[in-house]
Formats: sequence, structure tokens, C-alpha cells
Amino acid sequence: MCAQSENLNVAAYVADLPSRQMYLKDIVDSQLCTKAQAVEYACLCAESVLHIFEQGYPQDQRPRRMIESARRWLLEPTEVNRLEAAYAVNASAAITIESYTMSAFMAAYVATIAANAVVAPSLFIAYAVDATKYTLAARAYATYARKLTI
Repeated sequence: MCAQSENLNVAAYVADLPSRQMYLKDIVDSQLCTKAQAVEYACLCAESVLHIFEQGYPQDQRPRRMIESARRWLLEPTEVNRLEAAYAVNASAAITIESYTMSAFMAAYVATIAANAVVAPSLFIAYAVDATKYTLAARAYATYARKLTI
């Protein structure tokens, strides 16, 4: 089942999530967390929905590799590990909404967010905020898809 055939009204389920524009500046200005904490949080979000992607696409290891590259950077925050995260993101550029179910796409996107949090020189907190939003979206789409099959 491709994303186009899923009912996009599921977006209404996550519509009451606060928009990033409303509070991103306050979060960034307050420096609520370090870059490592933001990357760790994004990794936890990505890992919590990775099964959604892998259930439908078990042979595609790109989201897992992005999470692993972010975790390697957490263990050893070197320039080489940062570049490996950037490479993992670039290798995953072909993960498009047209090729996957909406829930799988959202789950893969959270993995992209985790790796991008490593690569970003600033605004890494924005990636943590996005990780939350897209994790909830992946779960909502997966729940909706299950209800369609019952």
C-alpha cells in the first residue's frame, strides 16, 4: 500500500501538535539541551518507530544505518563520525513518500532527523522537536493503517 492510497486525513490526528514555529525560537534561545542530548533524543525517537519501517521493508537498512551513524557520533563525536552521518543521510535520499507507506516514510524520516541532528552545526534542538512530531505522525499513520485492515 503506497502513501497515496492511505487516507491523508490522519494528519488531523496530529494537527493539534504545537507547530514548530510557535515555540522553536523559545526552545533554541533557552538552550534546553546540548547537541549530544538532542541527538540522543532523536535516536530514541527513531528507534521507537524503526519497527514500523522494517516491518514493511525488511531488506532496506538505510534508516537503521542512519541511527547507527548518529549513535557512533554520540560515542565518539569526531569529524569522521559526523561525516559518516552525513553520508548515511545522503545515501537515504531515495526514501521518498511515493515509494513507501506513509507510516514507513514517517518512520524513516525520523531516522533522517537523528542523523541530521549530528550533521547540523546549529539548530540541533529543532531536530529534536521534529523527531517528536514525526514519531507521533508515524505512530498515528501506522495505527490508522491497522484499522483499515481490520
